[in-house]
Amino acid sequence: RRRRRRDPDPVRRIQGLWANATDSLVDAGLTIGSSWTDDRIAAAGAPLAPSVPHEMRRLAAMATQVTFGPTQQAVTLADDALLTSDAVDQAIRSERSWWQRMTWRLSLRSFRSATRSPVIA
Repeated sequence: RRRRRRDPDPVRRIQGLWANATDSLVDAGLTIGSSWTDDRIAAAGAPLAPSVPHEMRRLAAMATQVTFGPTQQAVTLADDALLTSDAVDQAIRSERSWWQRMTWRLSLRSFRSATRSPVIA
């Protein structure tokens, strides 16, 4: 996750931040279908981070934009994507008790092939 956050290429950094966010959602209990779009993942993940549904959709839109669209704005979007990704993680964290936060952070669901996120960075 640290490697994705520090990638020098802004396009790969944005894609990596979205992959980190989806990994956090999977660790929090979301099951993501292999054909889900970024927007559908953001919509399904909103109940796990109810205080930041707009930020989650914005991060998904940034990832989609740099993946399928022009990448000229990637440099300016990369810093915003980092802040947005941190807000999503903080929202997931704030919705949980101490014990739930520990099990969320120590979860291995995002590493298992049967439950991991299909988003690749």
